[in-house]
Amino acid sequence: MRAYRYVILLLVSCLALVNGAPQEEEQTDLELPETEVDPEVCVEDKCMGNMAPNEAGECETCPKGTKPNVGNTVCVEDKCMGNMAPNEAGECETCPKGTKPNVGNTVCVDKGPDNQKKRGKCKDEGYILDPAEGGQDENTENPVCTLDDSKKCEDKSRTPVTRRPKNKVEPKDAETYTPECAKDEDPNYRCKNHKRTYHHMESETRGEDDKVMKHSCRTTRYTKKELVENYQKRVETAKEQKKRTTESKKAEQKENNRRGRNGFCFALLVGIGTWDLKEVAAMSPDEVDGMMETWPENDADPEFLDDHMVTIGYKPKTAVGGISETTMAGPPIVMIIKGIIKLFQIFKKATPRAAPPSTRKAFYTELKGAGSRPKAPPKSLEAAKKSGTVGKMIKDQRFLDCLAAAPALAVKARGRHKPADPPRSIDVNDYRVVIDWNAPRNALKIPGEEFEDRQITVRLGADTDNKVTKNGGATDWASTYPDRIPRPGRLLYEDCQTIPDNLKNKVTAVETWGGCCSFYADNDCKESSYMFSMMDREDWKLDGKHNDNMEAVWCTFEAKCKGAPGARM
Repeated sequence: MRAYRYVILLLVSCLALVNGAPQEEEQTDLELPETEVDPEVCVEDKCMGNMAPNEAGECETCPKGTKPNVGNTVCVEDKCMGNMAPNEAGECETCPKGTKPNVGNTVCVDKGPDNQKKRGKCKDEGYILDPAEGGQDENTENPVCTLDDSKKCEDKSRTPVTRRPKNKVEPKDAETYTPECAKDEDPNYRCKNHKRTYHHMESETRGEDDKVMKHSCRTTRYTKKELVENYQKRVETAKEQKKRTTESKKAEQKENNRRGRNGFCFALLVGIGTWDLKEVAAMSPDEVDGMMETWPENDADPEFLDDHMVTIGYKPKTAVGGISETTMAGPPIVMIIKGIIKLFQIFKKATPRAAPPSTRKAFYTELKGAGSRPKAPPKSLEAAKKSGTVGKMIKDQRFLDCLAAAPALAVKARGRHKPADPPRSIDVNDYRVVIDWNAPRNALKIPGEEFEDRQITVRLGADTDNKVTKNGGATDWASTYPDRIPRPGRLLYEDCQTIPDNLKNKVTAVETWGGCCSFYADNDCKESSYMFSMMDREDWKLDGKHNDNMEAVWCTFEAKCKGAPGARM
């Protein structure tokens, strides 16, 4: 402010000298500063050239790197940098949206393609590449073109709106066509992604019939098509991936089904003495694991075979005269027990096993359900391939018959096989294995997997009081099994079991091995009819009320026959 006051005072003094009036007669209300002012010094009214006022208000040359602004009132930067250019006053400021500095940063110019009208290879005069089409450039053959409306508004201060796709202007009508125009309040509007969108303009009414431009960025037709194609590609890729995944799962499931059927048939046939038990016992874990992966040369996908669908009985024998009858005695059940025990002995060997060790003790159940096990490692496959025992087993017709067992009708009704499917049978020595796909589930209880390698065997003898025999007269009657397959000589586990009529109320000798059994004087194991319990011992001469009085038995692996009705030990 002090500088301006000096200037005013000096101007007043100069005017007074020019007019010839005495200086002392000039009056002013301004207070003079204490600094003396030379009345003879006058400054320029306006700086010119490369000069601008300094702090004292005197014109002086602008420093290097600067220049006077428009009006020479102040020194400003000589050259703008970055995204800046001089405004009307010559001062650097950021270029507005949709513009950028030119080379040298002397002025802001439009950026983006909006104002870069491309004719490309459009054949007709006045036509340009249609921005709404997209995906075109100067080299595009047979491009989609549209009439350039930008110069057809009668009021040059207005801008034409974007025509609708159906509103095409033919070349013959180009001269007479008049576009719809509106006031553009945002002439610098630009679309950032000009490769995928175009600048769409439409009018909206404001106030009294005043049309104002409304701007938006819309997806080009080319981009829309590209998006649809990409979506379809993703859909097709997903379908292919799903198909491959489904096929892979089916193939994996088929392998699991085959492995499961292999394990089931192997355990079943070993358990009824199909092969020499010495040969079975000599097999290594790797041979058995590898055998689970073998399959005949066919494309069969075996169906799941469950315990309740299988029944083991004695094979009918043809008597004289051609009358078929079933033998009641049959081979000793201990042979079946030994067969199952051999399976446990195989996996308890110290021989290293290529497959990961099982975390379960239930080797028998695991073998029967081999379909849920991982595929055998290469070492196991090689061991099975080189094994003579495995080679003989997989060629055995009885084993092949078990693998091939399937419903007669492949068509299922609501997930169930039609009742018309006849049972299949496989004869093994004195036994007949019957596979019935329509058999109902049974309620047989089996011991926990910690007891799978153990069996409870009950031996009974009748009318042995006056007999002198090496074994006390008791013979094998029944034994427990780690499966739910009905079979002769099966001892029910933790369930009341009536003894056969030919032994009822006639038993005089009893042996119990492998567990604990309680015996009853009635056929439903009532607590009131409890007689006695035995665990790993024999009594060849029952006396008193126990003799010739037995009708039922209840057995468990639990000590002291825990759970048996009325049991006392």
